[in-house]
Amino acid sequence: MKKLVLLIWIILGCQAVIAQSIDEEKMNRDLEVTKNILATLMKSDSEMFFEGRNLVADYVEGYGVIITIPRHFMYFHIPPPKIAGPNIRIEGLGKGKAFIVTSEDDEETIKEKKQAMEEAREAEEEAMAELETEVKEYEKEIEAEMENWGENVMEQHEKFEEAMITFLADYADLIGQLKPEDKILINQESPYKVYNFAWVGPGKSTEKPEISNLSMEVSKKDISAFKGGEISIEEFKNRINIRTKEPEEKRADLEMFASIFKQYYSPKLTRTYFTEGTPTYEVLDNFGAIFRIKTYSSYAEGKLFYMPVLGEGKVDSEERKSTIEKLYPEFENDIKNFVIDYGRTIRSLEDDDMLVLKISMTRCEDCSIPKSMEVMVKMDVLKQFDQQKLSREKALAAITVKKDFNGSND
Repeated sequence: MKKLVLLIWIILGCQAVIAQSIDEEKMNRDLEVTKNILATLMKSDSEMFFEGRNLVADYVEGYGVIITIPRHFMYFHIPPPKIAGPNIRIEGLGKGKAFIVTSEDDEETIKEKKQAMEEAREAEEEAMAELETEVKEYEKEIEAEMENWGENVMEQHEKFEEAMITFLADYADLIGQLKPEDKILINQESPYKVYNFAWVGPGKSTEKPEISNLSMEVSKKDISAFKGGEISIEEFKNRINIRTKEPEEKRADLEMFASIFKQYYSPKLTRTYFTEGTPTYEVLDNFGAIFRIKTYSSYAEGKLFYMPVLGEGKVDSEERKSTIEKLYPEFENDIKNFVIDYGRTIRSLEDDDMLVLKISMTRCEDCSIPKSMEVMVKMDVLKQFDQQKLSREKALAAITVKKDFNGSND
């Protein structure tokens, strides 16, 4: 009987492993295809939109798919008004001497110079009045242009919202392998930040506030229900969680964690690969925080490479490849220990939230290292380790590392 129970558990365990396994290559292909579809839907209605390759699409185990539409910009330019200053010419007087009275001047010359000064003053006052009028007209022109711009932005914002709904209804199911409880999130970062190139005079400004973030989230099971004819398009739209909100203020603890990572894996301190720039992150309700990180291994110097971890020496491409492959096991072990040691500094996430590091690995042609890796741990594990309720060994064992050898690290 015990053997039968054990066999059943083994079978169930194998089934669970099979059910949880993801074909990374197919998932990456599906994400690339659907990412371009979404970009096309949004771009078709707007000449202001960015190129589709700027979208970011990730599969996160335990959550689903996150598609991020990055912040993009518009440039608002009105040339300055052409205002010519007064051109005052006093006949009979040398250049530069019109307003200078000397002891050699006779009474008539002094009278002419005083008259010239008065004419110049009147001309200057008249020119300044003209300038003030021109500036006021110019400001009205800018206000009208900005109003038109605002109307166009709101119109495009509505079209983007329609395009996102169309994508979720008609194309999101092309992302295979998702479980019914998985979600698809489209997160549009604050769009249409304006860069103004308009001269409006001293103390004036043409700043335009940003449009709020727009995000849409729907579960795979709701997509399947709509595609299978179980619910109408109206009901499907009702099940989409649409949120419009102002950009969230940066969280001090998450900013600190990102800063620590940048310092820890800086070229000067790294023992393996390094990073440049501070990792970006986003916080997802009822899931946790995802940090996106890019790692490097070397700087190209002609046909040779400088690898900070090796010191001052330079290596060729074969030596670089060999070093990268040797460093990978140490990097994987080191990143897990980094998460245990420094992830516990995060206080704003709940116990059930996840801390996720999406790491794009250093480029290395034909190397045996993954193209990317995903490091995940539950915040409760980090908090228990911080409170000395969990050993380092058990905390490390609770970290999940998922490797992708077929994706892209561009």
